[in-house]
Amino acid sequence: MAYAILDILGSQSIRIPGEIRLYGFMGLWAVITFFLGASRSEEGTLSLGTIIKVVIATLACAQLIKDEADFFTALKMFVFSILFVFYLNRTDFQLLRMAEQIRETDRFAGTLANANYAALFSLTVIWASGLLLLHSRKWLLRSTLFLIPIGLSLLIIYYSGSKRGLIGIGLFVLFFTRLLYIRQHSSFYKKSLVILISSSLIIVAGYFVYTSPFFFRIEQLFYGGSGSDINRLNLASEAINVWLMNWKTFFIGVGQGNFKFFSYQQTYSHVTPLELLANLGIIGFFLFMGFLFLLFRKFIFLYRHTFNQKLKSIFYLTFVFLFLYSISMLTSVLYDSRELMPILGCLAAFGQYHLRLLRPSQISELNTSGSARNDPN
Repeated sequence: MAYAILDILGSQSIRIPGEIRLYGFMGLWAVITFFLGASRSEEGTLSLGTIIKVVIATLACAQLIKDEADFFTALKMFVFSILFVFYLNRTDFQLLRMAEQIRETDRFAGTLANANYAALFSLTVIWASGLLLLHSRKWLLRSTLFLIPIGLSLLIIYYSGSKRGLIGIGLFVLFFTRLLYIRQHSSFYKKSLVILISSSLIIVAGYFVYTSPFFFRIEQLFYGGSGSDINRLNLASEAINVWLMNWKTFFIGVGQGNFKFFSYQQTYSHVTPLELLANLGIIGFFLFMGFLFLLFRKFIFLYRHTFNQKLKSIFYLTFVFLFLYSISMLTSVLYDSRELMPILGCLAAFGQYHLRLLRPSQISELNTSGSARNDPN
């Protein structure tokens, strides 16, 4: 934040993309709803403090990322931060590896505080590593280096027992293998080699998910019997009821972090859109969803309007990450995620940099039509 302030003072300009400004307004709205809401508890104050810090960090990242070099430097810092996460939680991993039997209550959360957040953080590290590999000019050397954070991420997902983490690995491998295939336009031999590598990755990912000590949680999705899923359906219903209590809650909600006090289970709703509606009302909901929509639109536009295959691959993987993030929002509260929101700030600035490189007529098309109508590819 301090570096971002110095950058603004030095350049005398604010270069925060429009979608991130929307997210900043959502943070300001969270402060307003907290003081207009139902109560001001200590837990609510902590929740408000968290979202303020996350919003500031996201705005700072968006201000500081000015070109590709900045973006990929930030990604490297993020990817190798998992080394510190592993170091801080090394004792937990040792105990889990030595345990003869792992119960559902043994799911790893560690310093990340929540098993699902730990899995999402690790999945994002794997995605960022893949992006860095695509960008790297020294592929063989870098691929060996990035095996370390990828391996540690897989270890965290394996012991977290997170359904969204295990399913996310499967989806990411499918998207990544498709990318490997569509990048090959040359010989039949290279395409056959890519198909062989892709098939191997899919088999390994399937085996990884199947051998997880928490694979039974995946089975419960199909056969039922999961108490946590039933509880989450009840929480979703409660969040809707709280949002629709009266006209005041419809527009401003019950205040940032306050939904849990209206819940029978005294916890958050586990669904980002519903948590937004209950806490921040319809106004906060549209501010956040507008931010996400504009971010999606930006990278779809860039993907359609770039001729550079390397950049096209990077935009494709970025879209994959945004898709996985959006799917995860249906089972987690992520609008104040300390691990993921600053990454979205970096992505928005990275996309803005590439928008500036396009022809003025193309940028005008994005601003006036809301989407790219013609695909030059």
